[in-house]
Amino acid sequence: MSVSYPSSSVQYLVETALRILRREYEEQVVQVIVLQDIGPVYTPEGVIALSRGTEYALPRWIALDLADKGLVKLKDEELGLEKLAKIAYNEESTLRKPVFTKISQYFYNMVVDEINRLYRRLEVERKPLILSDIQRIEDYIMRIGRIRIRKLIQLLFIEPPQDIMTKLSEEEKTLYMLLKNILGNWMISLRIEKGG
Repeated sequence: MSVSYPSSSVQYLVETALRILRREYEEQVVQVIVLQDIGPVYTPEGVIALSRGTEYALPRWIALDLADKGLVKLKDEELGLEKLAKIAYNEESTLRKPVFTKISQYFYNMVVDEINRLYRRLEVERKPLILSDIQRIEDYIMRIGRIRIRKLIQLLFIEPPQDIMTKLSEEEKTLYMLLKNILGNWMISLRIEKGG
């Protein structure tokens, strides 16, 4: 008799992990450059007045809301096509080795936000170039993600290099730890490996 686990259990685990990562991403403090005088803004640390031309550290969820309104610009967080193309090229050139290009801490969440931002622009502007950019970004993220996941799976069977975790995004670290724990427990349960 075979044991089957409802796919909903796995789906629940994955969705919960991704929700936690999303929350951490949104709470992460980022630097913004203020483009217009905004006045008082309520933050977890209190009320601050944002003045044009200054830089502030804000939780990402506040920064993104202000950026969507054109009031601030996130500093050093550009994920343009050129950067994604470079990451895709680097990953493809080391396809058979567990070598990772260093990416942003919440890389995948950043890409999702960029795609969503472009879709909102597309609704307003209706320009074919925006749709083309969305398609190219989606293509790059699929290529990057699939290659990096393959490499993560390879890491499950070898001793990973010490600096590997500094090159992975938080999403990838979580996936790696989940897979490592599941595989380790499975192998110990079936006596493929000795338990500790």
